[in-house]
Amino acid sequence: MAQRSTDAGRLERLYRRYAERDARTFGSPVYAAICAGLADDPARGSLALAAPPGFRIPNALLSAVHHLLLSGVRDPLAGYYPTVAGDAARSVDEGLYPAFAAFVDRHDDALRELIATHATQTNEVGRSALVLPALALAAGAEPLAIVEIGSSGGLNQLLDRFRYRIGDATVGDPTSPVDVACEVRGELLPPVPDPLPAIAWRAGIDRSPIDVTRQEAADWLRAQVWPEHRDRMATLEAAISLARSIRPRVVRGEAVEGIGALAREAPAEARLVVVSTSVLVYLEPARRRLLVDELRSIAAERAQGAWLVTCEPEDVLADLELDVGRSGVDLPELNALASCHVRPDGSLDARLLALCHPHGRWMRWLDPATARRA
Repeated sequence: MAQRSTDAGRLERLYRRYAERDARTFGSPVYAAICAGLADDPARGSLALAAPPGFRIPNALLSAVHHLLLSGVRDPLAGYYPTVAGDAARSVDEGLYPAFAAFVDRHDDALRELIATHATQTNEVGRSALVLPALALAAGAEPLAIVEIGSSGGLNQLLDRFRYRIGDATVGDPTSPVDVACEVRGELLPPVPDPLPAIAWRAGIDRSPIDVTRQEAADWLRAQVWPEHRDRMATLEAAISLARSIRPRVVRGEAVEGIGALAREAPAEARLVVVSTSVLVYLEPARRRLLVDELRSIAAERAQGAWLVTCEPEDVLADLELDVGRSGVDLPELNALASCHVRPDGSLDARLLALCHPHGRWMRWLDPATARRA
């Protein structure tokens, strides 16, 4: 009971933060208005507490509602969602939250079932553009072996099959159906690789892998796209189609504890890189620190050690104790990109590389030593 009370208080604060910062800052007036209402409506907002521990966040309820709307449930609320109503979607007005509240009341049982059985597992393809420069720095001229933790449907494992427009650089497969655009802000240019690093081996691990060949599973990924972000939805659709033909490997297991066994399958001649994007935020601080301990054990068995490429909120990055410092920007909704070489002797060579939009829409490169010259 005490844990539920703690989660309820945290959830209310998150609704307010989404309303005032996250959703507003990152382009979802619909979710900003809904979360403002939920922050003062605990009877309905508490539906998110039906989610598994660690996933009791606004997106648990928001995604469940979006899932029902995308499935074809007819309701006045659908008229506010561009992903459902298209160009005819209504602008946010005073009728939005009452329509949302009425929808929740009508579909309470279905929403509870979805929230209880589906963790939020956004498979945001745009994040591939964020980690790509860091992967190139880790690779040098060597092939990579990639272990992605919290891999969801494994879409980002296919990052070498995408086409990218990162700032003024266009790289990747020009015939790819997946086109990822990322704005570059600030004076420093990220070291966008051309050609892309060679990937000799790849696998992902997730507590509940999503099989995108199953329509219901793919639909759940679609539901986690924010309602105004039709471009993200189109990119996700293209990546799902690609993954259905290539079938990325995602094994079932704990994100941290299971990486050792998976990493031992990687070819010894490849540079092993463990990748996390907006995954560690769901783990307790002690388990985040355990990740570095696991990496030390893995690195001790490989002649070149191992690398970590992580794109998470700065407070989460601080828990890893990589000693990369802080960006000095007080925007907790942003992610920080960092890279760390874990040497075979257990020592660390880590650096803070960039500040990033959490969906991959833009990055601001921070590290002069690795920046690309114009």
